Amino acid sequence: MSEITSISLKRLNNGAHFAFHTDVLNAIQKDKKVSKKVAAELQVYQSAFKVEDEALAISRKSFLTDEIKKADDERDDLYTGLKNSIKAFGSIPDEKTKQACRVLTQLLKDYRINVQGQLNQETGLLTNLVADLQGKYKAEVATLSLGDLVKALRDANERVRIAMSERHDNNSTKTVGALKKARVASDQAYAQIVKFLNAYALTEKTTDYDPFINVLNTIIVYYKREGMGLKVIAPDGGNGGTGDNSGYSEIPEAPEPMV
Repeated sequence: MSEITSISLKRLNNGAHFAFHTDVLNAIQKDKKVSKKVAAELQVYQSAFKVEDEALAISRKSFLTDEIKKADDERDDLYTGLKNSIKAFGSIPDEKTKQACRVLTQLLKDYRINVQGQLNQETGLLTNLVADLQGKYKAEVATLSLGDLVKALRDANERVRIAMSERHDNNSTKTVGALKKARVASDQAYAQIVKFLNAYALTEKTTDYDPFINVLNTIIVYYKREGMGLKVIAPDGGNGGTGDNSGYSEIPEAPEPMV
């Protein structure tokens, strides 16, 4: 008879943790005898894992990302429009207009804003630029009748700043907490199935569960090696093993990964 070996799932990072439970669930569902034997526990496991899947997706892409992209695209278009407008006014044969164009053109050169660059950097530079355009260079902006364009640029840039701040708050509190809670639930559901299968294999005195247990132990060995940086030696010298815990040795090769 085989026995499912242990694994410390807390040591897996979020991606590896998700992948581990995906592999385990697939293995259970492929084995009809096992999936039928632990049908009730499997349902709990699947429900818990679904919550983890959703929490992980949210942690990777906040709902505010779409709002940030929309506002960022808008401010990029407005900034490009501002540059083109200033350039276009330079062809008007009026000295006051030309002087305003020269001043504002130099101002934009000084800021060297890259609309394809890092979001935080662009946000900060545009905040300062708009402050200059509405303050120190207010007269030049008025000369070229660019006040509404500058205001629209300020509003779009502010939407990006606020959305980024809110996304950071969500990711650093609610989202992280939800994912941590979901991971614990998945682990508990998995542990319950392991407990039942090991008990069935022992009390029923049958080898019917051995094929599945060996598959699961192979998965466990893989994640100990690849997900935790452990050197795991199976008792048979292979990748799977009989499930006898006494035959496994774990030698740390790397620091414990961040969860």
